[in-house]
Amino acid sequence: MQKTKFISLALILSLILIGAGYAGWTETFVSTNNINTGNLKIDYVEGNEKHQADIYEHYDEIWQNIHPGDNNDYNIKMDYERIKASNSDDAGSVIFNVTNLAPGTIYWSSFSLKNVGTVPAALKNVVASTSGDNELMEKITLSIIIDRNQDELFLCKYALLKDLKNIELTPTVMKKLKNGDSVTVDLVFYLDENSFEGDECENTSLQLALDYNFMQANIWTKP
Repeated sequence: MQKTKFISLALILSLILIGAGYAGWTETFVSTNNINTGNLKIDYVEGNEKHQADIYEHYDEIWQNIHPGDNNDYNIKMDYERIKASNSDDAGSVIFNVTNLAPGTIYWSSFSLKNVGTVPAALKNVVASTSGDNELMEKITLSIIIDRNQDELFLCKYALLKDLKNIELTPTVMKKLKNGDSVTVDLVFYLDENSFEGDECENTSLQLALDYNFMQANIWTKP
């Protein structure tokens, strides 16, 4: 009888030892990664726009110093209207209005676009679209200058508006904008007096829309 008890005790002890082999201390380290994306947002700089209109013989002076105002001799009127987007993530648009231009006059508009997002941005392209009087489009040229007072870049120079319809104007160098950086855009419209005969294009109008498309600076590639 004692022999039997000894065998039973030995079996129980063996089972306990086996169990202890699988029940040693363990510990787990947890690494939790919270990932948040930034945003790409370009906005129009309110109050930084400038306009000037004059006869073409003062072109060099305009190039050196754009200043607010208009030419009273020609009664050229200029104003702008800011249209904010319904979606706060969109930049919205701005409309520049100019009236009473005539052959031999020039209109210059300057404004700034600012990176208010957290991701560095770069100008990808400018897409132009036109509507209105086709004959007038054949007589007005446009120059688009980026950062005129710094490392200026011409997206187009003396291009006829008729040739800019649904055209993508792509910069050849990157204009990188970090958060808080701005880029200045100058638009120069010229009505060549030698392109008009008689009363051509009197009391006509047209509209030019320019979409400024930006992208992440790190994926910008030279065209």
